[in-house]
Amino acid sequence: MKQSEKWKRGLPYVGNKGQKAEKIIDILPAGHRLIDVFGGGGSISLTASSSGKWKTVIYNDRIKTVVNLLKALIEDKPHFDLMKYVYMDRKTFYNWRDNMPDSIERTLVLTVWSFGNNLHDYLWGKKTEKEKLLVTRALFSGNTGTQLDGLYSYAKNETTISGKYTVYHKWRRNRLEQLERLQQLERLQKLRQLQQLERLQQLERLQKLQQLQQLEFL
Repeated sequence: MKQSEKWKRGLPYVGNKGQKAEKIIDILPAGHRLIDVFGGGGSISLTASSSGKWKTVIYNDRIKTVVNLLKALIEDKPHFDLMKYVYMDRKTFYNWRDNMPDSIERTLVLTVWSFGNNLHDYLWGKKTEKEKLLVTRALFSGNTGTQLDGLYSYAKNETTISGKYTVYHKWRRNRLEQLERLQQLERLQKLRQLQQLERLQQLERLQKLQQLQQLEFL
């Protein structure tokens, strides 16, 4: 799927058929109306609507706030500044889940920041959470006080979330390539050290020969 068409995947929602939506739409017969009874993230409805095979496409889901969130994002009413939601630690996520009233914004937070988009469990494990949040802060705010803050300047000309993450992945690849080159240099250095050690051992053996005072030759 082209980058410009990824909107058809809809919400990142558990069970979303985004990657299979086009194949499903292709095999369905054209007609006057398509009713997406269990709409979920909306990928079937959005792909169907863009296909032109039906005059009317009706989207439905059992969770009202999911329906309202998809509608709000499409109509931009109310407007959400998604940059406000790029950073979410574990404590804040569970506060949204357990203490905030049901709303479109709460559904947005739980959808984006839950594991497998299940609206319940925090996205990252405890072992990786700190590192990933640090990179996120560096990329979007540049206020970690670490060398990672260079990411912020590296991606400052990008105005979209996807654009910044594209820059991050490019930066990460470059860093990995640099590390690989350093490892190659390190291996070369160790090889040279071993060769030098072998020469020293050879010289040591020769020196011991020189120290022999008596030796009979036939």
